Amino acid sequence: MPVGFVNVVESKKLLDHADVPWIRLNGRRGGSPFAVAALHGIMENELS
Repeated sequence: MPVGFVNVVESKKLLDHADVPWIRLNGRRGGSPFAVAALHGIMENELS
């Protein structure tokens, strides 16, 4: 979930063509707090 670097929006859109599972925030938002929140959500769901 990169944030605000040059061409970040275009880079995130390239994930549409990736052959691996991914989580993406559209737009310029992102950063480590969002990545950690997503990971915690996945882990909590898997442990339930």
